[in-house]
Amino acid sequence: MNSNPSVIISVLNWNNASDTIRCINSLLLLDYKQFEIVVVDNASTDGSIQLIEAKFPEVRVVKSKSNLGYAGGNSLVVDSAIKEEFDAVWVLNNDAIAEKDSLSSLVSSWQQNGEGIFGSVIVNQITKFVEFSGGYELNDSGELDIKSIYNNLPKIDVLHHIEKYGKLRKVADVNGASIFIPMSVLKKVGFMSERFFLYAEELEYCFRLKKEFNISSFIVNNSIVYHEGSASFEKNKGLKPIQQYYNRRNFTWLQIHHFDVSKSDIINKMGGRKVFFIRLLKCFLSSLFFYKPSPDTEMIAIFHAFKNKLGRVYDPEKFIENG
Repeated sequence: MNSNPSVIISVLNWNNASDTIRCINSLLLLDYKQFEIVVVDNASTDGSIQLIEAKFPEVRVVKSKSNLGYAGGNSLVVDSAIKEEFDAVWVLNNDAIAEKDSLSSLVSSWQQNGEGIFGSVIVNQITKFVEFSGGYELNDSGELDIKSIYNNLPKIDVLHHIEKYGKLRKVADVNGASIFIPMSVLKKVGFMSERFFLYAEELEYCFRLKKEFNISSFIVNNSIVYHEGSASFEKNKGLKPIQQYYNRRNFTWLQIHHFDVSKSDIINKMGGRKVFFIRLLKCFLSSLFFYKPSPDTEMIAIFHAFKNKLGRVYDPEKFIENG
C-alpha cells in the first residue's frame, strides 16, 4: 500500500451552496494533504454552483444534467477516481464539517487494518452530542445486535472509549455522511446501488459487502465529523413528504431483504391487514396525497417497498417551496 495514498473527496451539492462552501473550507484545513476535492452538483436550480465556482476556482466541479440522488451523484466521482487511479474515495456530506485530523485518522486506520469500509463518528455541530457511531452494533459472535452505543451521548464518551479500547471498532454499517472506501473495494465490488435514490444506500452497501464478500465496516473513533443532517431538505419544508417517502420505502425494503422481517410483520405493526389496506386506499383516492406532509405518506412508501418499486419515483424539484 502507498505510504501516502491519494484520496478523492466527493461532496454532493443540491441547492445548498452555503453549506457546501462551509464544508470545503473545513477540508482545506485538513492535516492530511494528499487529496483532491470534487463537488458534484446534482442539477441545482438556485444558482449555487456559480457561487461555489466563484469561491473556489481551484476545486473541480462536476455538473450533473439531472438529480441522480445520493449514490448516483457520488458515483460520478467514483468513476473519475477509478480512471485517475486514486487510492481511495471519501464521500462526505456537504452539510458536514470535518475536524482537521478526520481524514488522516481514516487513512491511518485503513493502512493499519487493511481492506474494509471506514466511517467517522458523526457529532451534532451545535450540541456536540454523538448522532452516529455505527448504525448497528455487532455482538461478540459478530451478529447484529443493538443500535449505536454512543448515540445521544457527549463526544467525550467516544474519546474515553479510545483511551480504553482503541481507535477502531467493527460495526455492521457506517453513515453516508462520512464514508471512506479504498479503491481495492471499489474495483472488487463496485459502488453503492443507485436504485434507492435517497436514503439507506450506505446501509445496504455495508450489509451486502459483509454478506457477499466478507468485507467488514469500521467506525474510526478519532475521525470526527460535525453534521447538520439533511440540510437541503430541512431548509425547504415543502420537501418533507419526499423525505418521508424515500426514508420509509427504503428502510422497509431493507427490513424485508436484510433483516428477515416479513411483510405480514410490517402490516401487523401498522394495525393489521384491514387497517393497512383502508389507509392505503385512502392515500390512492385522496387528491391531497403527497402535496403536503401526511401521516399516510408512509403507506405508499411501504406499498412500493412490498412491490420492489425502487428508484426515483417522486421528483424533489417539484416540491421545492419558493420564497
